[in-house]
Amino acid sequence: MWIAACKEDDVEPDDVIGFAHDGVDYAIFRSPDDEYYATAGHCTHERELLCDGLVMDGEIECPRHLGRFNYATGRAQGAPVLVDLRTYPVKIEDGIVYLDVS
Repeated sequence: MWIAACKEDDVEPDDVIGFAHDGVDYAIFRSPDDEYYATAGHCTHERELLCDGLVMDGEIECPRHLGRFNYATGRAQGAPVLVDLRTYPVKIEDGIVYLDVS
């Protein structure tokens, strides 16, 4: 099921924003080359909101314990995060970012 999450311009290049739908939090990323990605909204270590973290070099750093994930693949990059993030397909239509949350 595709849902409208935000406008393309709502996410700055090399940054992240949070988005909630039906009680579920998501993180939406925009890479420096204007590709969009979406992951689960919480760190898998202690459920901190990732939209409050630091984006750099294709990774999101959790604001709590500085665990890092590759935001394109969801892969955990080492302790303290050991469980990968769930990722979601993203498409852009008419300037709107959509997530497939099926």
